[in-house]
Amino acid sequence: MYRVVRELQRKEPKKKILVDSEHGITTNEKIQTEIVKKFFQDQFHSEKEEMIKEVKPLKMQRAFTSTEIEKAVKRLKTGKSAGIDELNGELIKYGPETICEGIAEIYNIMAETGEFPTEVKEGILIPLPKPGKKPGPPGHL
Repeated sequence: MYRVVRELQRKEPKKKILVDSEHGITTNEKIQTEIVKKFFQDQFHSEKEEMIKEVKPLKMQRAFTSTEIEKAVKRLKTGKSAGIDELNGELIKYGPETICEGIAEIYNIMAETGEFPTEVKEGILIPLPKPGKKPGPPGHL
């Protein structure tokens, strides 16, 4: 609903972002996504990555409570974009208490079993070109 309202209120058409690829400048979103993805993979991938010590999951001495989740949710900013789950913070912030209970239960299960939904590790990156800068690939000087 929020996405539709934003689109209806938009006065000017969405500007195409130009990204410099191997074959010249492209406006193809799929190619742009791959260029940005490769850039960030190169930025955060290290050849000499240290192995992180494996921590075995165990039941927490003091589990997450819906009250703790509710306090955190109340501090969410409004008007922010939805994440990979397409849920805006307002839906959780102003939703029924059972939402916070469900989130607490999910966190407690994650802590106890060590298993978690893949969405917990995913996010959306949207490249925003700086005003007045020549469009180009990420990291372009």
